[in-house]
Amino acid sequence: MHCVTLGIALVIVAAAVASLGTVLSYVCLSELGVLFAAEALLILVWSCMRRLPPCAVMLYFVALCVLMVRETHLATSGRIPCGLFTFGDSCVETRCAEYNYFIGFQTSCARHACARFEHQELGESFASGEGPTPWLLMGLAGTWCAFLLSARQMWRWQGGSWETETGNERGLASVILAVPATYGLCAVHAVRVLNVNREDTWQAEGMMSAAELYSALGLYAFHRLLVAYTDCPVLRQRSKADQALWRGFRGLIETGLKQYVVLVFGCNALELVAKTWSWMNPSYCVSLLASAASIWFPHHKIQISLSDEVVHNTTHTRTSTMACEDLWNTVSLLMVVANFFTCSIALYAVLRYEHAFADKLKDHSPFWKFWGVKGLLSVNFMQRIVLMVVGALATRQISEDFRTFLNFFLVCIESAILALMNLWAYALPESSFLKDRGVADTPGGCAEEAAEFARLEEAGHHFDEEDEQKHKNTSLAEDQLAQTIGKTFYDD
Repeated sequence: MHCVTLGIALVIVAAAVASLGTVLSYVCLSELGVLFAAEALLILVWSCMRRLPPCAVMLYFVALCVLMVRETHLATSGRIPCGLFTFGDSCVETRCAEYNYFIGFQTSCARHACARFEHQELGESFASGEGPTPWLLMGLAGTWCAFLLSARQMWRWQGGSWETETGNERGLASVILAVPATYGLCAVHAVRVLNVNREDTWQAEGMMSAAELYSALGLYAFHRLLVAYTDCPVLRQRSKADQALWRGFRGLIETGLKQYVVLVFGCNALELVAKTWSWMNPSYCVSLLASAASIWFPHHKIQISLSDEVVHNTTHTRTSTMACEDLWNTVSLLMVVANFFTCSIALYAVLRYEHAFADKLKDHSPFWKFWGVKGLLSVNFMQRIVLMVVGALATRQISEDFRTFLNFFLVCIESAILALMNLWAYALPESSFLKDRGVADTPGGCAEEAAEFARLEEAGHHFDEEDEQKHKNTSLAEDQLAQTIGKTFYDD
């Protein structure tokens, strides 16, 4: 009866997700804004409650499913809910290029030629008029595989009854397991956008920035999971000095991770503001771009104008929007440098923690768990470099637009591979008990420490009292030694 009820509930949720995603495919909305809002709410819940409820991650995953249904419907139908503007060159000033002559005298103009063109809007369409390409269909298939595999593993973690009181492992593991679905959604959105409008690389890159934000959140969840694996609740009665050292070490590692999350969150928020400004008031970016150029080069007089070739080859982008995109690229260069250093610090902090507790973590495959979090970010970064080198060395020139498109398409396929790897890397831990001591074996492999602690307690060892007494005796001996040395020098 329970299985039947559960099956009916899943069918109802799936139908609701499919219906909502289909309805939203007719609505013009910012996919980047929706995804960023979902991630921001997840961070807010985690910060306020101090522990991440598994239901919050499940709601985030449901939101991803709704957006994925929307992307699938838009890709198969060719609909463009926000419209696609078409621009072209219109002649605004003509000049006579050839005259008529009568008995050697110039009379009238025989042929006119355009003397000045302007880039003007010619129309707006809400459908691409073409079906989905094989690239897009394969990207959708790979992303849906990532969703199904991630949903299966997340559901298994929700049904576990082994969770310890230290770690909130269900919520932490669910955050990590949703990483492939997040990357797959962002990549398939980028492929669809570039398939409709190859000029809109800013929107495609912006969605991948949102995926990096969730990857940073997943890295922090991975660290907290390592803490849960290594921190034994039964050993919390250690000496005060050991507890202070442990808290300081954990605080240092967590600071290295939090600064990465904060920076990526700020970059995404700033990019969302820039895209909103570009949509509402793009003409203001032209003057801001000139101001930015004067700030970067204060000793030069710079006049900025669009290249005639770029304007002529542009079909679906406003010239003012190009100024906003160039302005954002100028600002993002600084963020790329800061992001590189903060990401390196965060990765080093996690690796140091993993190295410090290598003995306790060896049974939990931390190497593969780590790649389950940062695999797609690292692969995406290396993939871009490889495609850039191949494009530069290829005998036949490969356009930058195609390299960008190919990179996003490969991420769609790789998200399914990462989700498949997570089935093994994040397999459910097995719960066992120390039969002779009655002490639970925590996921961190703390059974030996717990048994030793129980043995010492039975022997009448009290950690705090004896350690404090030892500390007092040591301090007294050091003071007496210092007085003796001082007296010796004084007598000499």
